[in-house]
Amino acid sequence: MSWDGTFKYEPMNPDRIKTIMDAYKHEQVYDYIQELYELINYQKDIIKQQRVEIIGLKHKDAWKRYDKPFENYDPKTRKYSDRPEKTDNTSC
Repeated sequence: MSWDGTFKYEPMNPDRIKTIMDAYKHEQVYDYIQELYELINYQKDIIKQQRVEIIGLKHKDAWKRYDKPFENYDPKTRKYSDRPEKTDNTSC
């Protein structure tokens, strides 16, 4: 099962968060809520950064194969052979 990029519950808007924080300002719950939101934001930033890095690596890998002939591709190993193609041209 893979993540499709959507959340089951949408993040609350800042006004709703402020209302909750004001209601629990003088209790210990306030600190826990703050820590949880900081953790959620940190994890979202990490996921975003990892996605960018993965996409960058895929693009870099694709450019390595850009000018190689498709005939040199081996689907079993999923790699290109570096050997030059054999040709029947012996005129040189």
